[in-house]
Parts: sequence; structure tokens; C-alpha cells
Amino acid sequence: MTVKHQPSTKDRPLTYKQQRFVEFYPLCNGNGSMAVTKAGYDTKYPDKMASNLVGNSRVQAALAKQSSKSSEANCLSLEDKRRGLHEIFTNPQEFTKDRLRALELDAKIAGHFAPDVSLQAHVQLDRDSLAAIALSSRQEARQIIEGQVKLLQVATDTPPLDTLPEAMPE
Repeated sequence: MTVKHQPSTKDRPLTYKQQRFVEFYPLCNGNGSMAVTKAGYDTKYPDKMASNLVGNSRVQAALAKQSSKSSEANCLSLEDKRRGLHEIFTNPQEFTKDRLRALELDAKIAGHFAPDVSLQAHVQLDRDSLAAIALSSRQEARQIIEGQVKLLQVATDTPPLDTLPEAMPE
């Protein structure tokens, strides 16, 4: 009778999800629960799953190996980033949301999005201005608010706002 040699657990490679966990763990800044979810584990208790994975000697070894690799070259080239995003996008085993996010990030790296130039300003009106607005017509209120916005722009050295949005409450 021949006994088949079973490889020890240290000799077996990581499963697909374990490898994904190892990849996501540093990207999630060591947040094991988030890494478990991103790796595709379907569990009610991702914190317990993360604890089990981090306690696994093979996962520990893979995390240590990845950590040493990332410390050697902690900055990916632009081509490497785009290649990695391309791999995620073209892999049919990836979740659709991850594939779409990879596509979006690649488009941002390639400069396909216009820069966001919207200006959001919170104008804090003093008591006198609020009283004047309450007693004035809509046009007068608009002029008071535009005056306050101009003062804010001068104080913060922001570009001028052409006009206020038309959607002002009645």
C-alpha cells in the first residue's frame, strides 16, 4: 500500500481570495475587515475572517514578502499603474464595480476628465445683513448676498463668481 504524500499547509499556494486579501491589506492601510470585503469574502463577520487570515502562517509570509517588495520599490511607474488597472479591467473574475473603478482610474491617469473648477463658498452673513435680506425684495437680497460673496473672494483670493445660481428660494 502506497501512501500519497500530502503537501504540508506551508507548501500549498494561497487561494485566490487569500491572495486578493494579501493584495488589498496594505491598500486598506491594514484594515483587515475592509480587505476581506474587497477580496471577495462573503461573510457576516469580516473582522473575524481578517483575524483568521492574518493568523494564517502562509498569509503572514505573503504579507511579509509583499511588504519587503513594497519597501524596495514603494512607487509604481505610470505604466505599471495603468498595466495593473488594465489587468483588473480585463479580468472577468473581478467584480463589475472593481472593473468600472479601474476603468475610471485609468481614464483619470490618462487625463480624460476635465479638471473640477467648481467653487463652493459658505458665506456667513452677519446679523444686520440677515435682517436686511429678510425685509428686502428678492433682487435686493440677491445684491446683498453677492456683495458678501465678493468680500469673501477678496479675503480668500479666489476668482470672481460671475453670478449666483438662479435657484434662490422665494
